[in-house]
Amino acid sequence: MNDFKGQKGFSLIEMIIVISIIGILATTLILNFRAGGRDMALIQVAQQIASDVREVQSMALSSKRYAGQTRCGYGITFNNAQTYRMYVGPDSRGIDCHSIVEKNFGSGDVIVETVTLLDAQVEISGTFPDIFFEPPDPTTYIDNNDLTVSNAPAEIVLINTVGKTKKVLVYPSGLIEVE
Repeated sequence: MNDFKGQKGFSLIEMIIVISIIGILATTLILNFRAGGRDMALIQVAQQIASDVREVQSMALSSKRYAGQTRCGYGITFNNAQTYRMYVGPDSRGIDCHSIVEKNFGSGDVIVETVTLLDAQVEISGTFPDIFFEPPDPTTYIDNNDLTVSNAPAEIVLINTVGKTKKVLVYPSGLIEVE
């Protein structure tokens, strides 16, 4: 006797189709989640660098003392694909800071901090120019060039493992932007 006559149910083919659709959706979700994580890491590293450039700029604006000495400026310089350095210029005692020709990181400068990027899957693409802020305005110098002469921003380009990029731009006006 056929006790199941007239009862509704799912066929084997319908069940296989539903399970396949669920599997495809789950795979897509997992892949997008990983890609979103890579994108988020890139954004976080860009924000970290922008924040550190703002910190250096703020130290110049406030004419902050370092090791008990007033300094001729504050800067940030490329170290390698995973690190950069924040530094202070020479001691301002007995010298005219505006007369210093070399604004890039050099022998009279002191490294305040070497910063490692937050995520190893993101790196600095190529090198970036030295960015130096001279108090009290602060005047912005990119590789020894006073940025008030040109309107071109300095660019720090970041790239992740799948080739996506972000830029940190430093404008002559002092604006620091993540693009």
